[in-house]
Amino acid sequence: MSDLPQGWIEIPLEKLAGPEGLVTDGDWVESKDQDPNGEVRLIQLADVGVNEFRDRSERFLTSDKALELRCSFLEKGDVLIARMPDPIGRACVFPGLGQSAVTVVDVMLWRSDSALSIPAWLAFIMNSPDVRASILTETSGTTRQRISGGRLKALNIPTPPLAEQRRIVVKLNALDASSKRARADLDRIPALVARAKQAILAKAFSGELTADWRLHNSEKSVSALLDEIGVDAISSSVPLPRGWAWVLAGEICEVKGGLALGKKRSQDVELVEKPYLRVANVQRGWLTLDQIKTVLVTPDEARSLELKAGDILMNEGGDRDKLGRGWVWEGQIAGCIHQNHVFRLRLRSGKIEPKFISIYANAFGQDYFLDQGKQTTNLASISMSKIRALPLPLASPDEMCEIFHRIESAFAKIDRIAAEAASASKLLDRLDQALLSKAFRGELVPQDPDDEPASELLARIQSARAAAPKAKRTRKTKEKTP
Repeated sequence: MSDLPQGWIEIPLEKLAGPEGLVTDGDWVESKDQDPNGEVRLIQLADVGVNEFRDRSERFLTSDKALELRCSFLEKGDVLIARMPDPIGRACVFPGLGQSAVTVVDVMLWRSDSALSIPAWLAFIMNSPDVRASILTETSGTTRQRISGGRLKALNIPTPPLAEQRRIVVKLNALDASSKRARADLDRIPALVARAKQAILAKAFSGELTADWRLHNSEKSVSALLDEIGVDAISSSVPLPRGWAWVLAGEICEVKGGLALGKKRSQDVELVEKPYLRVANVQRGWLTLDQIKTVLVTPDEARSLELKAGDILMNEGGDRDKLGRGWVWEGQIAGCIHQNHVFRLRLRSGKIEPKFISIYANAFGQDYFLDQGKQTTNLASISMSKIRALPLPLASPDEMCEIFHRIESAFAKIDRIAAEAASASKLLDRLDQALLSKAFRGELVPQDPDDEPASELLARIQSARAAAPKAKRTRKTKEKTP
């Protein structure tokens, strides 16, 4: 923190509060001291955000207990500084809650007497990358790092003249408001993405997405495919476009359960080691293959359960949201099999696009799985017979491929927008930090040569304090301040 701008000085955090200020590590309030019916709010680490009071904790103690423990009651405008992650040293201004409040020991209370510093400015500067880096050099601890109250109080804070602090706060408040509006807009993107994808899927399986395609391919119908594989359409109250049909999953797929793990075998049985898929590997619309386990099986089991490219995977159970969740196997791992909590659906015709079926099951089959599944105390499950009875829409092979490609293309565009929004959110974070760094270096607002230098202000305050009668002060305030 050398090469300070003109008029700035470095002051330890404790002295920066001024001769009439208050700096305390927080209060030793143990679990036995707390009372859920108490009227004094206990502010914790979870309440302290980066320049934001989060108001998350729900712990209390009585006024009598707070006075007995000699707690320091918070005042609106106090700065709260977290001595533990994440991140260490994050700070915010206490906005007041309409009730008495005190802090836990890992939340430092900093109160200015307004002579040397402005609380809002201190909160900003504490959250700057430069001060944060200085704090990290003073931390200790192996499992969870923290900075001691003594080291935090002694931390040198680069301090501009009081008038410049005010200008910095005005500027940062304006920029911070713009940043929060932008971040709020970006935070809405994931929900908009989900709604947009669901709208595309609704159009896809109602036939609306390929209505123009059918105008030029009116002769295309699913009837030839059904005749080829010997499947009859079923009736449904849900209408489909002309040339489409409802069928049962078990009519167009061979549905097979997987290997039950932990089977006992005689010692003379020949076994081979095979990779296998479990529920955690089969997500809704993708496969997670970074952690694949192996199991010993007989050669016959390996041949019977080996997955082939184009197999549709559906989860048998677990949590209710996992019922029927799945995606299509594309032969990523040679010789891979599946355990009994993952069903394999192998299409009877190569003319049916497996991803068309899987996308439909993921998007619109979930209500069926929830309705038909069984629920125990901790687990939900769907039986093989219910999987076979799942109604599926079928179009002509050409239209199913066209639908899948249009979904894939539309989703890719939406995902690019979502990725750009995520990148913009990260850029906002970096911009916020860059602005705080500029403020820290004295580059955010113009300097005024008429400002009283911080060093002169400090000297004047110290001189006045030395001349004033000595008054004995207690370490903590005893009076409750609402």
